[in-house]
Amino acid sequence: MRLFTPHIHAIRISILSTLLFIGASTVIPLQQTVAAEDLKSPLTGAYDVSASQIVYVTSTSEINTLNLYDPKQNQQETLVNSNERLLDPDFSPDGSSLAFIEANAYGSSEPRSSIKIVNLRTGVTTVLLEKDSNITEIEWAPDGDSVFFLQAGSFKNYSPIASKRAHDFDVYEQNLTKEEPIRHTYLEKYELDSLQISKDGQYIYVAMMDDAHAKTADDIFNAKQKIFQFPLNDTKSEGTVISPTRERDIYDFTWNEKSDLLYYQSVAKTDDKGTFEYELYSYEPSTTKEKQLTSLGEFTNHPVSIGNTLYFMVDKAFATSTSDYSLYMIDSPNSEPKQIELPIQVPAVKDSVNSKNNRSALEVFFKMLF
Repeated sequence: MRLFTPHIHAIRISILSTLLFIGASTVIPLQQTVAAEDLKSPLTGAYDVSASQIVYVTSTSEINTLNLYDPKQNQQETLVNSNERLLDPDFSPDGSSLAFIEANAYGSSEPRSSIKIVNLRTGVTTVLLEKDSNITEIEWAPDGDSVFFLQAGSFKNYSPIASKRAHDFDVYEQNLTKEEPIRHTYLEKYELDSLQISKDGQYIYVAMMDDAHAKTADDIFNAKQKIFQFPLNDTKSEGTVISPTRERDIYDFTWNEKSDLLYYQSVAKTDDKGTFEYELYSYEPSTTKEKQLTSLGEFTNHPVSIGNTLYFMVDKAFATSTSDYSLYMIDSPNSEPKQIELPIQVPAVKDSVNSKNNRSALEVFFKMLF
């Protein structure tokens, strides 16, 4: 699942911009982020949907909150309050548990991340994994016995004019009953995004730059981000491109329930101020048919497919100093997007505790980089 290092997989607005360095030709992708206290909406953009519930992260300058909402019952529950960043919540396949990432400030000289699991029946939260590194995204295995994750191998700047950030990403898997994670790739990529696992558990999918065979600065400059498929048990695989050939990069993506249709985010056009407008598309690999699904003229991202319904986030303040996220849905192939109103409850700082763990909440400071 994607979103957010501070990829994001957190408050993470993911945009690939270019800094020219080394002969004015090397492309360095950067991520733009904003401070939590500047948000117009407390939604961070991190969320997931099950058959009956929606989980989403809200953030203020004081606290980050993991919320659970049942639309049919109109009931909201606070699962976790934390002074740490809360990233990429993900429902287990049967909907009984919820995994999420808790991480310290992005850019910290000593990065720290943990994967935690909330049992939604008992309310008990357990720590699955703790690492002194950047874990950015997670995805449950189809059988619910393990959690896959994206982890950076280093945190540094690749050039004197670039800020430090997570690099050397690979895909790992942590079994619920075993101590050591399994490493599935040895890509050491500058960035990996939108982690997905096939329904049969045989393939890994990620979005990454198609630059494995780039030989010159121009090759790197012209490389595009695409969707790759990797066999689960082949650590030497370079991956196979499964996305359509486009002039624009492909970012967040997901499969539909039948795994025969891809939904993904890409740039549609620029507005009159030169700002990119990100929309959602569908692509059917068997027919190579592509269709634009949204025309909102905003930053539309993070598609989640449940049955015939497609959910996604929209940032109505993209490319400004603030973010303003809202959750939307398309409930049939030809219907118009509808906004979903999510209940927002901001806890008092002095009384804030993890509702399930009785842990005190402290003031949070988000240090993000451009």
